[in-house]
Amino acid sequence: LLLFSACSDEISTRRVRSLVQAVVERGRPPGVELGVVTYPKDSDATPTQYDWRTKRLTPSRYRLGYGLPAFAAKSVALDYADFAARMRHTRLADGRFRWSAPRHCAGGLHCVYEELSHQSHAAVLPVSERFQRRVQAAGMSRYSAAVLIISFVQHLTYRIPERSPFGILPPALVLKEGWGDCDSKSLLAYLLLKEVGIRSVLLSSRAHKHTMLGVALVTPGAHFQWQGRRYAFVEMTAKDAPIGYRNRRMRRPNDWRVEDLTGGRIGTLEVRRSPTTGRRRTVARRRAVTRRRTTSRRRLRGKRRRRTRRRKTTQKRRERLARPRSVGRPPKAPSDR
Repeated sequence: LLLFSACSDEISTRRVRSLVQAVVERGRPPGVELGVVTYPKDSDATPTQYDWRTKRLTPSRYRLGYGLPAFAAKSVALDYADFAARMRHTRLADGRFRWSAPRHCAGGLHCVYEELSHQSHAAVLPVSERFQRRVQAAGMSRYSAAVLIISFVQHLTYRIPERSPFGILPPALVLKEGWGDCDSKSLLAYLLLKEVGIRSVLLSSRAHKHTMLGVALVTPGAHFQWQGRRYAFVEMTAKDAPIGYRNRRMRRPNDWRVEDLTGGRIGTLEVRRSPTTGRRRTVARRRAVTRRRTTSRRRLRGKRRRRTRRRKTTQKRRERLARPRSVGRPPKAPSDR
C-alpha cells in the first residue's frame, strides 16, 4: 500500500521515507536513539545505520546514523590524495610505501595523523556533538563517556585499506563506510574523544605493526606515563575490549611510540611499574634465590653422604680381605649325651 501511494504521487518522497523509518523503528528492540546526522547539514545522503551494545553501560544498546553524500566523500578523498602527492607517496609491494617525510615527523606518521584530523574535523563534528548531548543528558562520567565512544568505534568492521595512501582511511570515510584498520579507527576515536573533553594520544609500533589508543583515565589495567599524566591502553580492533586491555604479545619488544596530536609532541613510551607490582616481583625473586640455595645445599649434603657410604663400604671390603682364612673348622666337643 505504501508503494502504491508513492507511485500515485499522493505522498512526497520524504513522507514515504519517514513512514518507512517509523515502521522499522516499531520492530526494533528498546535502546537509546542518538539520531541521524549528515554532513553537510540537510543533505539527502542515505545514512549508514549503526547499532551496537556495550555491557558496561545502562542502557546497553545505542543507535546512530551518519550520512555523507558522494560529492563530500570525493572531496575528502581528493584532499587526501593531494596531500599524499605532496609527500611523494609511492606504493611498494607487500603493503609497503615510500615517501619523503618532513623533519617534524621524525620518522613516523605524525604529520599524516595531523593532516587527516584537520581534514576530517568538520565531517566528524556532528557525530561528536550527538555523543556530547547524550553525555550531558545522562549525566555520564568521563569514564562512561569514553566507554560509549570507544565501544562505538570498536564495533566498526576491521578491514585494511590497501588502496588508501599510507594504509590509513580518513575518519570521515570510516564513518561513511563503516570499516577501518587500527590506525583509522584509533584516529576516529581520538577526534570523538577530543570534542567530548577527554584527552588521548596515539600509540604506534613498528615491531608489532599495530596502532593503539591511550586515554587519560585512571582505570585498572595496562597503563603508561606521558608528560606527567597516566594513560590507559585501549585496543580499538577488538570488540568490547575494556579500557586498560593490552594483549600480552604486544608487551615485547616495547618500541611503542607516542603520537600526541594535541600537544604536537612525539616520544617513546615511559614504562613505570606500580609499587605493588614491584614488591611482588621482588618477593618472587627472593623466593627463587632461596629455592636455588636450598636445592644446592641439599645436593651437597647428598654428595657428602654418598662419599661417606662409599668410604665405609670400601673400608669393610679391605678389612674382610685382610683377615686370614681358616683351612678347616675345629672339631666339635663331645656332648655328655
